[in-house]
Amino acid sequence: MIIFPTIVVTLLSMFSYSMVYQSSLLIGQYGDIIIGHRNNDAMPFALNTMAICFVFMLALVLFVYCISIILAHSCDNKVITLQSIVCSILTSLLSILVIILLTVSIINTQKSFPSLFSTEGESEQDTNEKGKKEFRNQLEYKFSCCGFDDATVQYECHKFTPLELTCKTTLYEPFMKLMYYLFVPISATLILCVIITCINSTLFMYQRKEYRHDEWGDTFYS
Repeated sequence: MIIFPTIVVTLLSMFSYSMVYQSSLLIGQYGDIIIGHRNNDAMPFALNTMAICFVFMLALVLFVYCISIILAHSCDNKVITLQSIVCSILTSLLSILVIILLTVSIINTQKSFPSLFSTEGESEQDTNEKGKKEFRNQLEYKFSCCGFDDATVQYECHKFTPLELTCKTTLYEPFMKLMYYLFVPISATLILCVIITCINSTLFMYQRKEYRHDEWGDTFYS
C-alpha cells in the first residue's frame, strides 16, 4: 500500500512543478502580453492572466491532494478515504476548468495577435513605408525583442514584413508553444485523478463492508 501513494505523489509533484515552471516562463518572457499592456494601450489578454492564475492554483491544490492520497492509503479509515475521493473529484473539475480556460485563451490569442500591429485604414504603400521606418523600433519593444543584431535585422527586413517577423517569428510562435505545453501536465493530472478516484472508491466500498458494525466504520478511532 505504500508503493502506490508514493508513485502517485511523485507523479503529481512532477506535474505541479511542470505547471509552475512553464507558467513562470510565460510570465517572465511574455509578461507584457499576459498582463495586457503595450505602449499604455490595454490589450485583450485578460483571459491569459486568468488562465495562468488558475494553472498556479491547480499546482498548489495538487500538494493538498497529495496529502489526502497519503492519508487515505496510510490510515484504514473510510472517512479519510471519502475525503480523498472528494479531493479527487474537485481536482478533476479544476483540471477541466483550467483546460477550458487555456483552450479559450489560445483561441482568443489567435484572434488578438494580428491586432498587435494592426494597420487598418492605411494603404499598402503607406503600410510598407511606415514598416520600413518603424521596423527597428518594433523589434526593440520589450516583449518582442529577441536579441537581433544589426546585421540580422537588416537581413530579416528584406525577407518579412514587420508584422510577419515581429508577431509570428519573434512572439507568436514561442508564446503559443509554451501555452500548448501546459496542456501536457494538466491533462496528465486529470487522467491520474480519474484513476485515483476509481481506486479510492473501490477502497472505500471495501472499508464500508469490512467495518460496517463499527460506529465510525473502521478501527481508526478505537
